[in-house]
Amino acid sequence: MRSWAARHASVCSVVLVSLVLASSCSMEEESSSAIVITSPKNSAGGSGGVSGKGGGGGSDGQGGSQPGSGGSAGSAGGSAGSTGTTAGQGGSSGGMSNQGGGGEGGFAGSAQGGASGGVGAPEASIVFLSPQEGQIFQQVGFPAEALIPFEVQVSQGITRVQYRIENGELMADKTNAPSFAHTHPFKIAGQRWVEAQGFDGAGTLLATAKVNFTVQAPILNGCLDELKAMGVPFVTTQAKGVVDAVKLQGPLNGVFYTSGLKETPTNDPIACEFVKTLWAFADVVKAQGYVRVGTLGSYCYRCCCAWSQTNYCRGPDDPEPDCGSKGYSNHSWGRAVDVRYLIKADGTIHDINNPTHFVTYGGTDTCGAGIAQQSGISLALYKIVCDAHKQKLFNTILTPNYNAAHRNHLHMDTGKSGVATGAVAKIAPDFSWQVDTGDHEDHCGP
Repeated sequence: MRSWAARHASVCSVVLVSLVLASSCSMEEESSSAIVITSPKNSAGGSGGVSGKGGGGGSDGQGGSQPGSGGSAGSAGGSAGSTGTTAGQGGSSGGMSNQGGGGEGGFAGSAQGGASGGVGAPEASIVFLSPQEGQIFQQVGFPAEALIPFEVQVSQGITRVQYRIENGELMADKTNAPSFAHTHPFKIAGQRWVEAQGFDGAGTLLATAKVNFTVQAPILNGCLDELKAMGVPFVTTQAKGVVDAVKLQGPLNGVFYTSGLKETPTNDPIACEFVKTLWAFADVVKAQGYVRVGTLGSYCYRCCCAWSQTNYCRGPDDPEPDCGSKGYSNHSWGRAVDVRYLIKADGTIHDINNPTHFVTYGGTDTCGAGIAQQSGISLALYKIVCDAHKQKLFNTILTPNYNAAHRNHLHMDTGKSGVATGAVAKIAPDFSWQVDTGDHEDHCGP
């Protein structure tokens, strides 16, 4: 039998070990860059058994802390505690003749009685390195977006990281350890957050972390700033009747708008807002395989209708024309375009004025009965008209089906001001977004 001092020292040792373990389990990982969520902590284990019975497992995985006294035929060691995210400390005690088995994550008890369980594996963790908590990102370009880089630091055992946005939608599934880097374009501005989820090789979720950040919309000061954000090559200019007049210096959304069959950008002044319309129209043109639009002009400050020696295009210093009841041509505002040629990348030219290219059908239901009768080149040209109509890009579209004056071009405009949402006809109030319908200001010519 051991002396009182020896027994006292043993008890103190056990208590001291228990206090150290409890202290180490209560420490929390901290991060200045993100909110970190780690695995649950283990609680204290059960006390040791008596007469050879093993110590009971802890409630959260920590083994028994007091040994049981030896017996002649001790029963098996204590059972494991409830499994946490990481293995707990197992505990058991053995009898004189039977050595007890350890609890989950712990060591086997000795033959002389159960010892306290061993220390389990460290808790899994995941921490955001980028972006920083509360970081602000500015959208750029057109459509506006912010490219945000994501990187994390993970503990041993995490082999895969999934990034998810606010609604739980999977943004990326990465296995490129150690930082699991990913860059993502954010097109929606506002307060945003992303959660990183760390998994082991078996697909078990071990740890998560969340980071909050802000995506700011571009700071724009009017239409000209919008063109800059879109990457439009232009210079500003002055033109009578044109608001925020610009001249294009290169392709617009991948399409060149030229004068006639030239290969350089048109020199016509164009209203800034109409440039945005032509940007959208470029998508319609490209869908039919064209990369260049040859125009008969966009701007001419004059009265309606046809050009003449007295009804000429006025410059900034010319006197104001007396248009009377005829009103101004819609080309006066730099918000109209007359399309003559559509050119493919290989140089193939399709001409609106060629009756075998744009085939008239004898009526004005261009996007109904008219397009139904088309094929080949003519069908592609009709699709350009009717797709632009469906998307409501222009207030007015006039084709060779409208009248003889438009045999050689497509007239498209958005009216004097505003966006393409209202009627510009003199008579028909339901003329908005129509094709070859109604009494239009430019009905007698381009």
